[in-house]
Parts: sequence; C-alpha cells; structure tokens
Amino acid sequence: MTPTGAALTAAAAQASSRVGAVVGGVYGGGLVVALMHLDSPAMTSLAWSAAACLAACVLWAGVGLLVEHWCAIGEDDDDDLHSGSTPSGSAA
Repeated sequence: MTPTGAALTAAAAQASSRVGAVVGGVYGGGLVVALMHLDSPAMTSLAWSAAACLAACVLWAGVGLLVEHWCAIGEDDDDDLHSGSTPSGSAA
C-alpha cells in the first residue's frame, strides 16, 4: 500500500469510527426511551430493533478503529534517520 493510500484509508477509518459512534448514540438514546416504556408492544419492538442497531454501530465503530490502528505509522517504521544523528556523521 502506498503512503497516500494508507493516509486515505486511515482518514476513512477515522471518519467511519466517529460516524458509528454518533449513530450508535442516537440508537442508544432510542433504546433508553423504549426501555422506559416497555408496557407498549410497539416500544418492545423498538427496544429490540434499537438494541440490534446499537450492536451494529458498536461493531462499525470498532472496525473503523481497528483499520485506523492498522494504518498508523509507528516511529520504528520511519525511513528517515533517527533524531540526533546526521546524514554524513558530521556535526550539524
């Protein structure tokens, strides 16, 4: 993978994890409201669907974070010289 491709993939993964978290928050709120009114059959159905959608959003955000972690460039992956050394061994 090229560095540009890795950067694009990392940006898309970060956006995916954030959107998954926001949408999951909406479904979490719907789940809380549905659980407060479980006496209605419609709210019971809403609670089940909100819980399933919340689980899907947690998975969505988790995959986004995992892919973002895969695209991270560590300091040991750097092709440049380490700090403190000079290109030709002479003092800077």
